[in-house]
Order: sequence, then C-alpha cells, then structure tokens
Amino acid sequence: YRIADTQVYQRASLVLSMLLADNSTIPVTSLGYLSTSSSNAVLLGNIVVPSGPGLSIFQGQLGQHFASTALNVSNTSVSIIQITGLTIGSSTLLGIRNVATAQLSLDSVLSDGTVYLGFIPNGDRAFVSLVSFSSNMPTAASIGSTGLITLHGNHRALVTVTARLVNNTLVSNYTSFACNLAPAVGDIDSGYLLGIPVPPALVGSNFSLPVYVNAGTQLLKKADMYL
Repeated sequence: YRIADTQVYQRASLVLSMLLADNSTIPVTSLGYLSTSSSNAVLLGNIVVPSGPGLSIFQGQLGQHFASTALNVSNTSVSIIQITGLTIGSSTLLGIRNVATAQLSLDSVLSDGTVYLGFIPNGDRAFVSLVSFSSNMPTAASIGSTGLITLHGNHRALVTVTARLVNNTLVSNYTSFACNLAPAVGDIDSGYLLGIPVPPALVGSNFSLPVYVNAGTQLLKKADMYL
C-alpha cells in the first residue's frame, strides 16, 4: 500500500525457502539469488522497494532450483497511527558548537498493522510533510523540519525532541539525550565527555570535573580558567 498522501510504498521482505523430502522447509535466502524484471520495484538484498502501483514478479534461485512469486503494489493508502523507535543513535550528542549534528530516525505503525522501520526524514523526504519536530531546549539542541538536530551548547539536563503527526498532533513520541560540547581549536571545555557534562551535585559536596583543552597543533604551556 501507499503510505498516507506520499508516493512512498510499504516495503516487503522476500524469503527463499527449500522444501525437503519430509515436507519440512528451511530458509535459504542468504544462500540463493533473488531478482526482478519489474519496472515498479527494485530489490535491496531481499527487501522489495516499490516505486509505483502494479504487479511485480520476483524470481528466486538456489543452484538448479527456481521459484517465482508475485506482489501486487496497490495505490490504496494506509495512514500512520503510531510513532515509535525514535533515536539519534547515541545517548549523547557530542561535538563542536553549531557544527555537530545528528539525524533523528523513527519507526511508524501503519493502519493495516504493519511497521515501517527506520524512517529517516532527511532520507525519505516525502515524509517531511507528515511529521513535525520540536525541541524543549533549542538553545542547546535545535531540530529542523527534516529531523536533523544541531548541537548549540551544553545543558544541565537531558534535552528532549518530539515528533508529531501533522494531521493528528495527539500521535507523538519523544527521545532524550545529553548535549555535550567538545572544545574547538583554541577553546577550553569543562565537564564529562559522555552524558550530562556537569551532573547535579549536593550543596557543600566535593566533586571532580575534567577539563579539556584543544590546542590544535600548538604546545600548551599555560591556561587560565574561571568558573
């Protein structure tokens, strides 16, 4: 089926199996060869990626054994009913101020019960009009319309980005991560490299804090730091 009002279609996974003499089957997809001559679909490994409606024919081969199957790609649309699996691929967004970025990806549950895995807005640009994004702390990490997140500064707590369906804002999900600056050349940065740079501490307690200096190719002889 076609997804919402885009020209992106659901994908399918082809499995090549061998029927044995005792009527049992074993999967041999990784051992065989899959192909298609259809103009409305391509194969990425064993994943069918349709490009338009119509009947697609697929062939499988293992040694001297051949098989074929057909898949009808329908122009009927299915809608997104749930957003899941939001991730930036790490628990910490680390890097240089206004330079470091991370791409948000997500999974979506469709109205026919199937799941579209690994939807990356920046890669699947047809989806940009379906989902909107926001950050609860844009001064630390902002997010654009394609789900690309840009690091702007350290923050004392986890930053949360939220994805919402444009036509139904009640359908949403979020993910949280730490924002952590690395020093640019000639800069000094204090705090841990992973997680929240300066975690909360009790009043009157003692704690240690790493300090990082990026001297580039120069030799550092002295540094003054004020907190």
